[in-house]
Amino acid sequence: MIGLGADLNVPISGMKYASASLYHVFNDNTDDDQQITLTYGWEKNNFVVDGYVDYSFNNDDLKNQLHINPQIKYNLQPLLGIDNRLEVGMEYSYWKNKYGSDTTQNVPSALVKFHF
Repeated sequence: MIGLGADLNVPISGMKYASASLYHVFNDNTDDDQQITLTYGWEKNNFVVDGYVDYSFNNDDLKNQLHINPQIKYNLQPLLGIDNRLEVGMEYSYWKNKYGSDTTQNVPSALVKFHF
């Protein structure tokens, strides 16, 4: 995988980061393909929304794939008066044409993150 990426200056209050990358993927067992990846992170009043979007395309052997993976969390650190971040929330994974097949995945997950 080789690519080029850029940080995006998104003028939204609370936006911590946003980036876009374009990759060429060298595959061993299938045709090479390209991938666009968008990442983002937003935080306001201890609410955090972050994640990524991957779109893989241009592979003659496989279907185009879309993977959207947001996390929605709340930082409990100030409420608990602890030194490190403790976030609770959920993550959702939507993956259309998983691994280039006809499978679509929809998976919600509970999430607890402790920052050491």
